[in-house]
Amino acid sequence: MRRPLLLSLLLVTPALMAGTPEIISSANTVPNSGNPDFSIAASGGTLGLGTSIGYRPNAYVGFRLRGATLSYNYHDTWDTHPCHLKLNGDNAAFLLDIYPFGGNFYITAGITLSHASMRSHTAIRGKIGYDTIVHIGGREFIMCETELGHLSASYDWNRIQPYFGIGYTDTLWKGSPLYYSIDLGFNYMGSGSLKTASSGYFITKTDRWHEATQSDISAAMHRELSDFLDFADKIRFYPVLQLSIGLQF
Repeated sequence: MRRPLLLSLLLVTPALMAGTPEIISSANTVPNSGNPDFSIAASGGTLGLGTSIGYRPNAYVGFRLRGATLSYNYHDTWDTHPCHLKLNGDNAAFLLDIYPFGGNFYITAGITLSHASMRSHTAIRGKIGYDTIVHIGGREFIMCETELGHLSASYDWNRIQPYFGIGYTDTLWKGSPLYYSIDLGFNYMGSGSLKTASSGYFITKTDRWHEATQSDISAAMHRELSDFLDFADKIRFYPVLQLSIGLQF
């Protein structure tokens, strides 16, 4: 009886030993460690419309390049004179995604390069030999005997903006190469500065009428644009909510 039992143990033991490494290996396998994950997607949200490409070498780290275009044009009158306002927010970013649990949730840090700016331009049409009155910031200016004058303002935020956020990604359905992702975070745009310029001959009055200096016009335009400056200060932390749908392979 002992010999068959011993023989059985000798036959079974090599098979168990051969299977052990496989069991240990599969138990410690990191998801996606041997299957690099490339992705390309279209996106839309508060950053505008854009696209992104990504590479996730393992379950815990991913890299993305993201770009979007965002612009807004507005036409109005400024004391009966036509005014054109343009906001530009074109941006591109390099992002590092950290997946703390090796799954679908990630934390993101990165750098955004942005051309975030505002441009306002007003053309004041007059007539040689006549005076044209324009009110700026509650102050009266007179453009004297000039056919065409200009008032303009520009506001620029930081070109380099840190980005911090969180996100979630998953396939649209099980086994599909199509996926979606949602990013929620903010770009730190910083506090910008307003610059003004003018052309044409203006006079204004304090205690008496005198030639308007650039300082006079700049102070008046700062008051005229006070609502915008308050808004610009509030969005120094620009909110980001971006939805992406794409293909991973």
